Amino acid sequence: MGGARSRANPGSETWKDDHNAWKTGGGGLWQTGSYDPATKLTIWGTGNPNPQYDPQARPGDNLYTDAVVALDINTGKLAWFFQYTPNDSWDYDEIGVHMLYDLRSTARTARSSRISRATLLLYARPHQWQLHQERPVCERSHWTKGLDPKTGKPVEYDPKLDVQAYVPDARALRGDGMKRACPTWHGGVAHQPVAYNPVKHLAYGVGTEGCFTQNGAMVAYKSADGGLNPKASEKRTYTSDLYYGSVTAFDTVTHKVVAKAVTEIEIRSGANRHRRRRPLHGAAGRLGRGL
Repeated sequence: MGGARSRANPGSETWKDDHNAWKTGGGGLWQTGSYDPATKLTIWGTGNPNPQYDPQARPGDNLYTDAVVALDINTGKLAWFFQYTPNDSWDYDEIGVHMLYDLRSTARTARSSRISRATLLLYARPHQWQLHQERPVCERSHWTKGLDPKTGKPVEYDPKLDVQAYVPDARALRGDGMKRACPTWHGGVAHQPVAYNPVKHLAYGVGTEGCFTQNGAMVAYKSADGGLNPKASEKRTYTSDLYYGSVTAFDTVTHKVVAKAVTEIEIRSGANRHRRRRPLHGAAGRLGRGL
Protein backbone atom coordinates (compact mmCIF):
# COMPACT_ATOMS: atom_id res chain seq x y z
CA MET A 1 0.00 0.00 0.00
CA GLY A 2 2.94 2.32 -0.58
CA GLY A 3 1.04 4.18 -3.29
CA ALA A 4 2.36 6.09 -6.29
CA ARG A 5 4.91 8.86 -5.85
CA SER A 6 2.44 11.68 -6.30
CA ARG A 7 0.57 14.18 -4.19
CA ALA A 8 -2.67 12.39 -5.04
CA ASN A 9 -1.43 9.20 -3.38
CA PRO A 10 0.79 10.16 -0.43
CA GLY A 11 2.68 7.50 1.43
CA SER A 12 5.47 6.36 -0.84
CA GLU A 13 7.61 9.31 0.22
CA THR A 14 7.93 7.62 3.62
CA TRP A 15 10.00 4.90 1.94
CA LYS A 16 13.33 6.70 1.77
CA ASP A 17 15.48 4.03 0.14
CA ASP A 18 17.03 4.26 -3.32
CA HIS A 19 15.80 0.97 -4.77
CA ASN A 20 12.01 1.39 -5.02
CA ALA A 21 11.14 -0.70 -1.98
CA TRP A 22 7.81 1.12 -1.83
CA LYS A 23 6.61 -0.81 -4.88
CA THR A 24 6.90 -4.23 -3.25
CA GLY A 25 7.31 -3.24 0.39
CA GLY A 26 4.39 -5.07 1.93
CA GLY A 27 1.38 -3.76 3.79
CA GLY A 28 -0.82 -6.43 2.29
CA LEU A 29 -4.37 -7.22 3.40
CA TRP A 30 -4.97 -10.86 4.29
CA GLN A 31 -7.69 -10.76 6.93
CA THR A 32 -11.29 -9.58 6.93
CA GLY A 33 -11.97 -5.86 7.22
CA SER A 34 -14.75 -4.16 9.18
CA TYR A 35 -17.56 -1.90 8.02
CA ASP A 36 -19.02 1.09 9.86
CA PRO A 37 -22.47 1.93 8.44
CA ALA A 38 -22.61 5.17 10.43
CA THR A 39 -19.63 6.69 8.64
CA LYS A 40 -19.71 4.55 5.47
CA LEU A 41 -16.13 3.52 6.13
CA THR A 42 -14.47 0.15 5.77
CA ILE A 43 -11.59 -0.40 8.19
CA TRP A 44 -8.67 -2.73 7.51
CA GLY A 45 -5.50 -3.76 9.28
CA THR A 46 -2.36 -3.96 7.15
CA GLY A 47 0.64 -6.26 7.06
CA ASN A 48 4.28 -5.74 7.87
CA PRO A 49 6.88 -4.05 5.64
CA ASN A 50 9.23 -6.12 3.55
CA PRO A 51 11.98 -7.21 4.06
CA GLN A 52 10.61 -7.93 7.50
CA TYR A 53 13.74 -7.81 9.62
CA ASP A 54 16.02 -5.24 7.96
CA PRO A 55 14.59 -1.76 8.56
CA GLN A 56 17.75 -0.20 7.13
CA ALA A 57 16.84 -1.63 3.74
CA ARG A 58 13.73 0.58 3.77
CA PRO A 59 14.41 3.68 5.91
CA GLY A 60 11.43 5.83 6.79
CA ASP A 61 8.05 5.13 8.37
CA ASN A 62 7.03 2.76 5.54
CA LEU A 63 3.39 3.80 5.21
CA TYR A 64 0.91 2.16 5.24
CA THR A 65 2.37 -0.97 6.81
CA ASP A 66 1.57 -2.13 10.37
CA ALA A 67 -1.41 0.19 10.33
CA VAL A 68 -5.17 0.50 10.31
CA VAL A 69 -6.68 2.31 7.33
CA ALA A 70 -10.23 3.57 6.86
CA LEU A 71 -11.54 3.87 3.31
CA ASP A 72 -14.65 5.67 2.12
CA ILE A 73 -16.80 3.01 0.43
CA ASN A 74 -18.34 5.54 -1.97
CA THR A 75 -15.12 7.10 -3.22
CA GLY A 76 -12.48 4.52 -2.32
CA LYS A 77 -10.37 7.30 -0.86
CA LEU A 78 -8.38 7.09 2.34
CA ALA A 79 -10.39 8.74 5.14
CA TRP A 80 -7.84 8.26 7.94
CA PHE A 81 -5.15 5.89 9.10
CA PHE A 82 -3.05 5.11 12.14
CA GLN A 83 0.32 3.38 12.01
CA TYR A 84 1.22 1.34 15.05
CA THR A 85 4.91 0.58 14.42
CA PRO A 86 6.76 2.83 11.96
CA ASN A 87 9.90 1.25 10.45
CA ASP A 88 9.07 -2.16 11.97
CA SER A 89 11.82 -4.77 12.35
CA TRP A 90 9.93 -7.55 14.18
CA ASP A 91 7.21 -8.50 11.67
CA TYR A 92 4.55 -6.96 13.92
CA ASP A 93 1.86 -6.79 11.28
CA GLU A 94 -1.59 -5.51 12.25
CA ILE A 95 -3.90 -7.48 9.98
CA GLY A 96 -6.21 -8.60 12.77
CA VAL A 97 -9.92 -7.85 12.54
CA HIS A 98 -10.75 -4.43 13.96
CA MET A 99 -14.03 -4.73 15.85
CA LEU A 100 -16.46 -1.82 15.99
CA TYR A 101 -18.81 -1.21 18.88
CA ASP A 102 -20.32 1.65 20.85
CA LEU A 103 -19.02 2.89 24.17
CA ARG A 104 -19.95 5.95 26.19
CA SER A 105 -16.39 7.01 26.77
CA THR A 106 -15.01 9.42 24.17
CA ALA A 107 -11.34 9.32 24.99
CA ARG A 108 -9.07 9.08 21.97
CA THR A 109 -6.34 6.55 22.57
CA ALA A 110 -4.43 3.92 20.66
CA ARG A 111 -3.10 0.38 21.02
CA SER A 112 -5.90 -1.73 22.36
CA SER A 113 -7.94 1.45 22.47
CA ARG A 114 -10.07 3.88 20.47
CA ILE A 115 -9.16 5.79 17.35
CA SER A 116 -11.05 8.37 15.28
CA ARG A 117 -14.52 8.15 16.83
CA ALA A 118 -16.06 6.86 20.02
CA THR A 119 -17.58 3.78 18.41
CA LEU A 120 -14.31 2.42 17.00
CA LEU A 121 -12.13 0.23 19.15
CA LEU A 122 -8.86 -1.15 17.91
CA TYR A 123 -8.04 -4.31 19.75
CA ALA A 124 -4.54 -4.36 18.38
CA ARG A 125 -2.09 -7.16 18.88
CA PRO A 126 -1.19 -7.31 22.57
CA HIS A 127 2.47 -6.61 21.91
CA GLN A 128 1.09 -3.09 22.03
CA TRP A 129 0.56 -1.28 25.30
CA GLN A 130 -2.32 0.27 27.20
CA LEU A 131 -1.90 3.99 27.67
CA HIS A 132 -3.77 4.33 30.94
CA GLN A 133 -1.89 1.61 32.78
CA GLU A 134 1.42 1.65 30.92
CA ARG A 135 1.50 -2.11 31.18
CA PRO A 136 1.61 -4.62 28.34
CA VAL A 137 -1.25 -7.01 27.66
CA CYS A 138 1.31 -9.68 26.89
CA GLU A 139 3.15 -10.93 29.94
CA ARG A 140 6.47 -10.17 28.26
CA SER A 141 6.83 -7.12 26.08
CA HIS A 142 9.90 -4.91 25.96
CA TRP A 143 10.42 -3.71 22.39
CA THR A 144 9.16 -0.29 23.57
CA LYS A 145 8.95 1.24 27.04
CA GLY A 146 5.43 2.50 26.43
CA LEU A 147 3.27 4.79 24.34
CA ASP A 148 3.11 8.53 23.97
CA PRO A 149 -0.36 9.45 25.30
CA LYS A 150 -0.67 12.24 22.74
CA THR A 151 0.32 10.37 19.59
CA GLY A 152 -0.30 6.73 20.51
CA LYS A 153 3.07 5.82 19.03
CA PRO A 154 5.98 4.24 20.91
CA VAL A 155 7.60 6.78 23.23
CA GLU A 156 10.94 6.20 21.50
CA TYR A 157 9.57 7.09 18.07
CA ASP A 158 11.42 10.05 16.55
CA PRO A 159 9.91 11.48 13.33
CA LYS A 160 13.32 12.96 12.48
CA LEU A 161 14.93 9.52 12.22
CA ASP A 162 14.83 7.43 9.06
CA VAL A 163 15.73 4.29 11.03
CA GLN A 164 14.05 4.09 14.41
CA ALA A 165 15.96 2.99 17.52
CA TYR A 166 13.10 1.99 19.85
CA VAL A 167 14.65 -0.15 22.62
CA PRO A 168 18.12 -1.01 21.25
CA ASP A 169 18.47 -4.16 23.34
CA ALA A 170 15.43 -5.62 21.54
CA ARG A 171 16.10 -4.27 18.04
CA ALA A 172 18.73 -6.05 15.94
CA LEU A 173 20.16 -3.78 13.23
CA ARG A 174 22.86 -4.57 10.69
CA GLY A 175 26.01 -5.85 12.32
CA ASP A 176 24.32 -6.65 15.61
CA GLY A 177 24.58 -10.03 17.23
CA MET A 178 21.65 -11.96 18.64
CA LYS A 179 19.08 -9.76 20.40
CA ARG A 180 15.96 -10.97 22.15
CA ALA A 181 12.58 -9.29 21.59
CA CYS A 182 9.24 -9.91 23.23
CA PRO A 183 6.69 -10.75 22.07
CA THR A 184 7.46 -13.06 19.20
CA TRP A 185 6.68 -11.95 15.64
CA HIS A 186 3.27 -13.58 15.81
CA GLY A 187 2.70 -13.06 19.51
CA GLY A 188 -0.45 -11.79 21.12
CA VAL A 189 -3.65 -11.48 19.13
CA ALA A 190 -2.50 -11.48 15.52
CA HIS A 191 -4.92 -12.82 12.91
CA GLN A 192 -7.24 -14.42 15.48
CA PRO A 193 -10.69 -12.74 15.61
CA VAL A 194 -11.65 -11.16 18.92
CA ALA A 195 -15.01 -11.68 20.65
CA TYR A 196 -16.96 -8.93 22.43
CA ASN A 197 -19.57 -8.96 25.20
CA PRO A 198 -21.74 -5.80 24.80
CA VAL A 199 -23.32 -6.26 28.24
CA LYS A 200 -20.10 -6.48 30.23
CA HIS A 201 -18.05 -4.43 27.73
CA LEU A 202 -15.37 -7.08 27.64
CA ALA A 203 -13.26 -8.06 24.65
CA TYR A 204 -11.75 -11.55 24.53
CA GLY A 205 -8.51 -12.07 22.68
CA VAL A 206 -6.75 -15.38 22.13
CA GLY A 207 -3.23 -15.77 20.87
CA THR A 208 0.38 -16.57 21.60
CA GLU A 209 2.88 -15.55 24.23
CA GLY A 210 6.61 -15.82 23.77
CA CYS A 211 9.80 -14.16 22.59
CA PHE A 212 12.33 -14.56 19.81
CA THR A 213 16.01 -13.79 19.28
CA GLN A 214 17.59 -12.71 16.01
CA ASN A 215 20.73 -11.15 14.64
CA GLY A 216 20.92 -8.05 12.47
CA ALA A 217 21.25 -9.14 8.84
CA MET A 218 21.53 -6.97 5.74
CA VAL A 219 19.09 -7.66 2.90
CA ALA A 220 20.42 -6.84 -0.56
CA TYR A 221 18.53 -5.72 -3.65
CA LYS A 222 19.19 -6.70 -7.25
CA SER A 223 19.24 -3.16 -8.60
CA ALA A 224 17.94 0.36 -8.17
CA ASP A 225 14.67 -0.92 -9.62
CA GLY A 226 14.19 -3.24 -6.64
CA GLY A 227 13.92 -6.99 -6.29
CA LEU A 228 15.38 -8.85 -3.31
CA ASN A 229 18.70 -10.61 -3.80
CA PRO A 230 18.87 -13.55 -1.36
CA LYS A 231 22.32 -14.67 -2.54
CA ALA A 232 23.89 -11.31 -1.72
CA SER A 233 22.02 -10.92 1.56
CA GLU A 234 23.47 -11.73 4.95
CA LYS A 235 22.27 -14.80 6.82
CA ARG A 236 19.58 -14.23 9.40
CA THR A 237 19.59 -16.52 12.42
CA TYR A 238 16.75 -16.70 14.91
CA THR A 239 15.41 -18.76 17.77
CA SER A 240 12.13 -18.74 19.71
CA ASP A 241 11.36 -19.38 23.36
CA LEU A 242 8.63 -19.29 26.00
CA TYR A 243 5.91 -20.24 23.53
CA TYR A 244 2.47 -20.83 25.00
CA GLY A 245 -1.10 -19.72 24.42
CA SER A 246 -3.28 -17.24 26.26
CA VAL A 247 -6.88 -16.06 26.51
CA THR A 248 -7.29 -12.50 27.77
CA ALA A 249 -10.40 -10.65 28.90
CA PHE A 250 -9.96 -6.92 28.38
CA ASP A 251 -12.26 -4.25 29.82
CA THR A 252 -12.96 -1.83 26.97
CA VAL A 253 -14.11 0.94 29.32
CA THR A 254 -11.35 0.90 31.95
CA HIS A 255 -8.60 -0.36 29.61
CA LYS A 256 -7.69 -3.09 32.10
CA VAL A 257 -6.99 -6.77 31.74
CA VAL A 258 -9.55 -8.33 34.05
CA ALA A 259 -8.67 -12.00 33.58
CA LYS A 260 -6.21 -14.19 31.76
CA ALA A 261 -5.76 -17.91 31.20
CA VAL A 262 -2.78 -19.64 29.66
CA THR A 263 -2.43 -22.88 27.72
CA GLU A 264 0.52 -25.16 27.13
CA ILE A 265 0.47 -24.58 23.38
CA GLU A 266 -0.03 -21.46 21.28
CA ILE A 267 -3.55 -20.70 20.04
CA ARG A 268 -4.17 -20.01 16.36
CA SER A 269 -7.98 -19.89 16.40
CA GLY A 270 -10.24 -16.99 17.36
CA ALA A 271 -12.65 -16.39 20.22
CA ASN A 272 -16.42 -16.60 19.97
CA ARG A 273 -19.41 -15.63 22.08
CA HIS A 274 -22.69 -17.54 22.49
CA ARG A 275 -26.17 -16.77 23.85
CA ARG A 276 -25.08 -17.08 27.48
CA ARG A 277 -22.81 -14.07 26.89
CA ARG A 278 -19.65 -15.92 27.68
CA PRO A 279 -16.76 -16.58 25.28
CA LEU A 280 -16.43 -19.96 23.66
CA HIS A 281 -12.97 -21.37 23.33
CA GLY A 282 -11.13 -24.44 24.52
CA ALA A 283 -9.00 -22.40 26.93
CA ALA A 284 -11.65 -19.92 28.03
CA GLY A 285 -12.93 -22.03 30.88
CA ARG A 286 -10.15 -20.91 33.17
CA LEU A 287 -11.13 -17.24 32.83
CA GLY A 288 -13.71 -17.79 35.56
CA ARG A 289 -17.45 -17.56 35.85
CA GLY A 290 -19.27 -14.43 34.77
CA LEU A 291 -16.64 -13.24 32.33
